[in-house]
Amino acid sequence: MEDPNLVINEEFFENLWPLILDNNICDIKTEDTSKHFVPERKFDYIWAHTLLAENHFADYLEPVELTCKSSPEASSLDEVKSPEEIEQKPYRGLDQCVVPLEQQLKAIECDVQLRKKLAYDFANRTFPWYIQSPSYNNDFTLTAELKAQFPNPHEYEILYNINLFQCNLMIIDLGIDVTLQDLERWEKFSPYVAIVTVVHSPDLFRQLKNYDTIFQPVLTEENVEQTWQEELNCSLKLGIKFARSKFLFEDAGKAFVFVFSNNRGICTCDNYKILNRL
Repeated sequence: MEDPNLVINEEFFENLWPLILDNNICDIKTEDTSKHFVPERKFDYIWAHTLLAENHFADYLEPVELTCKSSPEASSLDEVKSPEEIEQKPYRGLDQCVVPLEQQLKAIECDVQLRKKLAYDFANRTFPWYIQSPSYNNDFTLTAELKAQFPNPHEYEILYNINLFQCNLMIIDLGIDVTLQDLERWEKFSPYVAIVTVVHSPDLFRQLKNYDTIFQPVLTEENVEQTWQEELNCSLKLGIKFARSKFLFEDAGKAFVFVFSNNRGICTCDNYKILNRL
């Protein structure tokens, strides 16, 4: 039985108690959770990254080689030429043809600008390595293959202006008569712009919300007493406000696309404008 009159002296806490605490198997130690997001092994398979880039996978750019290592052929040629002459013409070809000074300066300037762009992109990066950057933040080039994906001249004209004015946002006004089927034609624009849809129909709004599509919807109520031009102005303001709340339109001076119907009661979006500000 336990003795209620037992008194623990001071030596117990000074000598034995610390040993008990050290051997406590239930001791909980905290761990730095930030290390969970740091890869244990660096991904150094550059060939795989290059393969994905060459096959046009999104967000994979071809690696840029910044460290120039001399090849055996170049090393043998360097031994023949004097160091002073090699230093004066750093962009001379291996065939030892004299490169014009203007061409050398242009090559040096391109090299400097490339390093500046890489340094700027790295310093101003907003997406960590474990989050994929949206594809519409990347520039694209109009090619014959891309043009074949937009056989409709009206749609290709929109894509051409998106590339020309470097738009990252498309606001589509979906009148109450526009159906879900009409949105299929705008789906092909998603790799190049973020798409915000101003929806007048509650049923269509629920469909877009439930399916979690690339069209980010915001609901508005149509006022039949207003003219169609006034309705479009309200839709445009609501779409910009929604895009800003989603951080899709942070630069107010940048151009964007506004797609709409020319008249009330049309079941398709048949017109567009490239806008810079309200």
